[in-house]
Amino acid sequence: DCDGDHQCAGDLICHQRGANEEVPGCTGGGSDKSKTDYCIRSGPQPTYAPNSFGATFVPGDLSQPCDGGKLMLSRGMDCRLLTTAGQYVKYDTGGQSTVPMHRRADGAAVIAHPTDGGWYYTSNSERKLGGGGVGTLRFNAQGKVIGYKMDLENTSKNCGGGKTYWDTWVSCEEDGSSGFCWEVDPFTGHTAKTNA
Repeated sequence: DCDGDHQCAGDLICHQRGANEEVPGCTGGGSDKSKTDYCIRSGPQPTYAPNSFGATFVPGDLSQPCDGGKLMLSRGMDCRLLTTAGQYVKYDTGGQSTVPMHRRADGAAVIAHPTDGGWYYTSNSERKLGGGGVGTLRFNAQGKVIGYKMDLENTSKNCGGGKTYWDTWVSCEEDGSSGFCWEVDPFTGHTAKTNA
């Protein structure tokens, strides 16, 4: 309980509050003492998208350990290991991919499936000497991994790229003067060299 800014560390300020008043920048609570004053950050406080069930995650609050503490996420988020480079992708619905997950994953995008509510995670493979390309994980509408394929192969050092407005992926080779850009459609599987 603070009575003035001089009792707060660093650039925090003392927030004097009334009975059961929310503390700016804090979530949860409910069990704290009425009229307890807290040191808070000065300036604008973060805002969260309104919804009927509260904030789905709190940006910047890296207090949620994941993968045995190897990764820290914002409170309210979660993670799971989907696959490992060089390993066959195990499907949540049973079975596995016919090709292993590409190595040296780089630029990526999430692209909605046009008809079933699922999506694709499409990412570059930045391998050299014709070992690069684009690989795509397929998810159903429930977030289950149901497929994996290589949409583009035999390219080199696919590094950057970008999602198009028409839901394709442009993958760019970082191969000196001989690199090209390729447009990849994870839904149809069509790939083509593009004049980017």
